[in-house]
Amino acid sequence: MIIDQTLAEMTFKGQDPIGKRILVDTESDSSEGPRLHEIVGLVPHPKFRGYDDARPTPSFFFPHTQVGRTNLVLMVRASGNVKRLEKPIREIITRLDPMQPVFDFRTMEERVAETWATHRLLTFLLAIFAGLALLLAALGLYGVLAYTAFRRLREIAVRLALGAGPAHIRGLVLGHGLRLFGVGIIVGALAVAASAGVIRSFLFGVSPLDAQTYLAVGLILSLVTILAAWLPARSACRVNPIVALRAE
Repeated sequence: MIIDQTLAEMTFKGQDPIGKRILVDTESDSSEGPRLHEIVGLVPHPKFRGYDDARPTPSFFFPHTQVGRTNLVLMVRASGNVKRLEKPIREIITRLDPMQPVFDFRTMEERVAETWATHRLLTFLLAIFAGLALLLAALGLYGVLAYTAFRRLREIAVRLALGAGPAHIRGLVLGHGLRLFGVGIIVGALAVAASAGVIRSFLFGVSPLDAQTYLAVGLILSLVTILAAWLPARSACRVNPIVALRAE
């Protein structure tokens, strides 16, 4: 028999398993029960259950002539449109053995994609929730800046009456929004650095402190902040000083 690295480490830790024997029930002949089999080879652990095989199952392999099986898997290496090979393969197998059924014909890409189905769904839902969170953050920022501009309406009216230009008023409101953005970025960066260990357990092949990702997120948030601050700033520039001061 041939065993994988996982079984070797569990059974013969720190030893060379080649030549040793292990008791295995092959179920090829139920009357015989478990038998001792000599280990003649060692292979790396194959990932049968996807990339996130966190708890690998020990595996061992026998020659088909030694342990017969009726459920076999035929793998064909091909290029191009592999879907077109299904009919010729079925015809060849039928010619060799008319009683042999052929089923579950799929490409390796389809089988690998199946192992990602749950993760793709979770990623899609996470992206939806992240988009909703970004939208709520933009609306909340717009509301805060609009309310702040309304509270400072008298101040804005006095500034306009004293000769302040629209650019000055826009800078006043935008500056407040950018200060809020700066505080949020600093707090968020500290939170990410503190939770990097927890985030790492949810990632595969990606660092929790990936600079490109945080740069892209910061750019998106800055654009959202500018847009959310621009609308109240534009409204503040259109204030009529006389009407505002009379209302006060």
